[in-house]
Amino acid sequence: MYHQPSKAGGGLDLVAQLIQKGRDHGIPGYIQWRKFCGLGEALTFSDLEREIPEEALTSLRTVYRNVSEIDLLSGALSEWVAEGSTVGPTLRCLLAKQFAATRSGDRHWVETEHSGFSPTQLRVLRSGSSLARLICDNTKLYAVQPNAFITFDPFLNSAMSCKDGSIKQLDLSSWKEQKKEFIISNKVLAETLDKAMLDLTKLHQHEWQLYSQNKLADPQSPQGTAFSFNRPKRQAARIANTSLMLEFASSRLVRSFIQGKLKDVETGNVDSLISTLPQIDLGFDASAEEECLESALPCDHTQKYRTFSGWCNNLENPLNGQSFRRFSRILPPVYNDGVGAPRSRSAQGGPLPSPRTISSRIHNDVSDPHTRYSLFLMQFSQITDHDLTFTPVNKGFVGEGILNCRPCDSKTSVHPECFPIPIPEGDPFFPSQDSNGNRLCIPATRSMPGQLTLGPREQMNQLTAYLDLSFMYGSDTCGAANLRMFTGGKLNFTYVPGRKPLLPESARNAECRSPNRICFHAGDERASEQPSLGSFHTVWMREHNRVAGELSKLNPHWDDQTLYSEARRILGGVYQHITFNEWLVRILGHAAVRKYGLDLLRDGYFKGYDPTCDVTIFNEFAAAAFRFGHSLLRPVFLRMTSDFRILEPPVRLRDHFFNPQILYQPGIIDEILLGLTATPMETLDNYITKEVTEHLFENKTTPFSGMDLVSLNIQRARDHGLHPYNDYREACGLRRARTFKDLEDTTRPELVAELAAVYDHVDDIDLFPGGMTEAPLPGGVVGPTFGCIISMQFSKIRSCDRFWYESDREFTRFTPHQLKEIRKSSLAALLCNSLDSISTVQRQIFDLPDRFMNPRVSCSSITQMSFEPWKQSAACSAKGINIDVGRTANTSPCVSCTCTKEGPTCQSIKVKNCVGLLQKFGAEAVAKDTACKVQCLYVFNLLKENIDTN
Repeated sequence: MYHQPSKAGGGLDLVAQLIQKGRDHGIPGYIQWRKFCGLGEALTFSDLEREIPEEALTSLRTVYRNVSEIDLLSGALSEWVAEGSTVGPTLRCLLAKQFAATRSGDRHWVETEHSGFSPTQLRVLRSGSSLARLICDNTKLYAVQPNAFITFDPFLNSAMSCKDGSIKQLDLSSWKEQKKEFIISNKVLAETLDKAMLDLTKLHQHEWQLYSQNKLADPQSPQGTAFSFNRPKRQAARIANTSLMLEFASSRLVRSFIQGKLKDVETGNVDSLISTLPQIDLGFDASAEEECLESALPCDHTQKYRTFSGWCNNLENPLNGQSFRRFSRILPPVYNDGVGAPRSRSAQGGPLPSPRTISSRIHNDVSDPHTRYSLFLMQFSQITDHDLTFTPVNKGFVGEGILNCRPCDSKTSVHPECFPIPIPEGDPFFPSQDSNGNRLCIPATRSMPGQLTLGPREQMNQLTAYLDLSFMYGSDTCGAANLRMFTGGKLNFTYVPGRKPLLPESARNAECRSPNRICFHAGDERASEQPSLGSFHTVWMREHNRVAGELSKLNPHWDDQTLYSEARRILGGVYQHITFNEWLVRILGHAAVRKYGLDLLRDGYFKGYDPTCDVTIFNEFAAAAFRFGHSLLRPVFLRMTSDFRILEPPVRLRDHFFNPQILYQPGIIDEILLGLTATPMETLDNYITKEVTEHLFENKTTPFSGMDLVSLNIQRARDHGLHPYNDYREACGLRRARTFKDLEDTTRPELVAELAAVYDHVDDIDLFPGGMTEAPLPGGVVGPTFGCIISMQFSKIRSCDRFWYESDREFTRFTPHQLKEIRKSSLAALLCNSLDSISTVQRQIFDLPDRFMNPRVSCSSITQMSFEPWKQSAACSAKGINIDVGRTANTSPCVSCTCTKEGPTCQSIKVKNCVGLLQKFGAEAVAKDTACKVQCLYVFNLLKENIDTN
């Protein structure tokens, strides 16, 4: 290299320089790297025969005294080149890991959300970018083959003209911009951010005063219990600090513009300014440093187990669906000030009615038991909600810091994130004034913000957006580890003599109302909210441990991690199957299920995975539509024996909010859950039980201390800037209502009259009451607007999940036999496996028992999964040769097989020296190997000619 013929002396040896540089940099030798890449340990030169040709191996023996001395470059370049590659397995491994890290570690990678490319621009880049086009545009070549990395051939890679459009050009039209209406200088931006930081510091100082002066709410108060239901995790609080600062900055910019103080801003309107703000890249990514979220790990497309946080489910956009991300939206937010002030104004200009007025007028308590569906439909709906959504509320800066937002002036007197609900005069239950004549309110605290850009406020979801049993396993690695025994693949539990175990106990919840302050610990912190929910959580924990035990019997060589991961993977498939096969069809009806492509397959694999879609939960889904289950509640849970005799007394809901002590009572979990199977749920309508509209989280010793769940739902939607109901009607394909009477196409006339009596204008109706008053879809439970939102969300949950149980993805799919077994799973089988003394139950748990259509049958007659398809041999047999798991062996001269946990994987070996192959194995053995014959046909022809000549 660099040899100059006119001068004496030779050039440089590049290879020698690279080897020397490797030693200078302290790079370990080849043997360590091949072991790192999974090729196994090599102690002698003979151990390298599978990866290195004999000729190269001979050369290595002459240069190196021991395999441990071999330099990385020398060893790696000596390896057989892998099929379809230009390098051997070690270099392939190292290059793959480096480029995976390059992609995942680059915040501005072309396909990430921070790249700044719009979806249209990204599609253009993917379709119009090629080396061939780059050559055409920057050289004088007339034609070039479309795949420039591969040698020209006259068939599939023949040269194409650079001029006639055969090689697609990059269409830059999507980069054309209208003249920006706003240009905010860096100076103005920096000054605004500095002031916003001061605003945040002042808020934290105020929160410290609340703490030091003991002005925070008692954890045992109704506010404390409500806080426990929406408690933010540490990661959420960290993100919210950044989000609040950005909201302060956005509000300052908008105020400055309105006041005419933004001299650097060109002429425009405030809406244009607000829409411009999110496009300013400030580089905030608060979750990137979280050690519990796996975000620092590279994405591995061969990994068969999903991460806990949802990271890397989508390989192109690893953050999609991850926990602690902001919600997406069907419609952009509507805030009073365009930035973050809750929606509070009527279309007529006046104030919107108090949520409590709407609740008491529209959602009063009238019981209408469903004629077909059991109360278990309600309980499954709640636990599914807890698998998909968890919106944290704001707290004080110190410790848990529960804000006391009960005073009606608490927004100014306590904390700006207070958002109390006024109790109107003449309320049918709550007094509107205290004995001193002061107004009374229902306490409410705003949701934590989660946006990491300037612009409108957005809320965050602490959970993943996937159906992944996060309510059992947690949504980050730290929480998941705290739930494990690390023995036999099992989850932690509380031992109960003579009975199946309970959930693990926790004394860390200050809001726990149990007399001994002990509540239960699960993947979702709301497991102790009410006894039925805690009981169902217990069933899933027991089932995980049962499955781990069955797998251990079949595969005694599996370690704890494998047993845990496989049990989690199986249970995830079971949960997804039950959700879509039994639950979703009853919520939406068959017509909506078919319309949105939510039918499950009876056999074969689902081929609808879409790597370009974003599964992130809709704000409208979390804050309104998926709260439909509140109407299904009944005031008490009936208790039943194993032969379905009613036991007294029933379990009254208001007596057990975050007080799970009753679950220690012998047999109570069976009694509650069997009661759910035999009790009709309430029909989904506008009526909701007083247990949650008057007595939610109430203190038994303090009259009128309870809260109103419906009022909180309505207030939450306004807090989140959700559009009114009429806008979602239109977005879902219904005719936009111009008058209240226009609503009668979906809503009963008497309910329309009630809505007209409460709201001033049809465009004022909040999404929750509007959706809850609609008549149900054919065969479903919810009405058309909620059905539309729920259908869109579950369509994404299925098609955006790379680990979906029916998926055909190469590295994540179940085997056909495994998938067949998962399709046998049912909620009835789950209960039969996990309760203490159950003997009979109906096959369709969500349907009430019926002597003819849904009779109770013995648990022994309910189809159960077999785990035999998960039985794994410690070795594979390929063409009569036994190969240990993880090892590779030749099964013929030109075929190599590797034993994997799923069975043997075989591939042909590239032949470099056909004559040497014949000398080593003999003509007969080589002739029987098709892989050899294809590659060495010319040698056989020569041999045949010689034989014929002789």
